[in-house]
Amino acid sequence: MAKKPRRSGLSGVTKLRRKLRNIDKGITKEVRDLVREGLYAIERDALGLVPVDTGDLAHAIEVKISSDGFTGVVGPGVKAAEIVRRKTTDRRKGKFGSPFGHTSKKVHLNETQKDQLLQFFKGYWIEFGTKGNAERNIPPQPARPFMGPAYEANKGWMRRKLKAVIDRALERAATGA
Repeated sequence: MAKKPRRSGLSGVTKLRRKLRNIDKGITKEVRDLVREGLYAIERDALGLVPVDTGDLAHAIEVKISSDGFTGVVGPGVKAAEIVRRKTTDRRKGKFGSPFGHTSKKVHLNETQKDQLLQFFKGYWIEFGTKGNAERNIPPQPARPFMGPAYEANKGWMRRKLKAVIDRALERAATGA
């Protein structure tokens, strides 16, 4: 019986695929933990840098991590709005008489979320400043950044740690561990 020719012409492809799957399993938890650690470090630094008037802005700084754990956001009022997408059909007829569907976005806000959304905008105005309005006698407010410096302070060590995690995973895979 003749041997079946290999499709790719390369040997060890199955073994490589198995190693790559194992790399994914081994690195996933470490990367998720690093993302969580980094987001909370940014939150901690932002709390130290935020200008305190009444304390409500500092209290509104929070962390929201995605369901997969690989991304997240940190800042005032980040949990304020949930955007719900749904497919709808427009009742009007299209150009050729057929109904057309589109995706609509709806933002659900309750009273608590409205307060969080206000904190988001307050944080934005403090972070970037305002230009004021001379007609209404509203003076411009200078920028007093707190989120940007908190991110910059943690960006370097997060990159170094992520590189170290990936290098360790690749080294383990290369040695067959």
